[in-house]
Amino acid sequence: MSKRQNQRQKDVDIDVRRGVVYISEAKQKFSFSQLKELTDLATVQNAKLGITGFLYYDHGRFLQYLEGPEQQLMDLLRKIRIDDRHNIIYTRVSIPLPFARFSDWSMQYLDPAALVRVNLKSVLIDYLSFAQTNIQILFQAESDEQVWNLIDKIAQAQAVLN
Repeated sequence: MSKRQNQRQKDVDIDVRRGVVYISEAKQKFSFSQLKELTDLATVQNAKLGITGFLYYDHGRFLQYLEGPEQQLMDLLRKIRIDDRHNIIYTRVSIPLPFARFSDWSMQYLDPAALVRVNLKSVLIDYLSFAQTNIQILFQAESDEQVWNLIDKIAQAQAVLN
């Protein structure tokens, strides 16, 4: 086998990691205990699939970021899309990721109080408010850059958020 063929075979064997972020509107209000139950279940299921990420909820809107092997991630996203507790209004899938940003979080609930400590709560609230009132703008390239910058900021603050 040539060196080029060998490299192509290695490329095929590697399971590509991707990230996905979505914003959704809840069809019902979620209490803290309901959010805890949701994230506890997701933590167990995501760990089995090699998926990591976080969930943020505020004023009836979710922002969730997930990352993991592409096939498992897309299968999970299909299940999330049909969950009748919310309507997804925005979804973006990342380019292939060279490493996991949130390797210690099978599913971390981002507590608003913790976000205040790292100056991110107002950023998330502003982003979700913007998303709700400017849905068409979300699908422009500049908005993609904004959401990935937001994910990067949360990744940088995760040690404090644990």
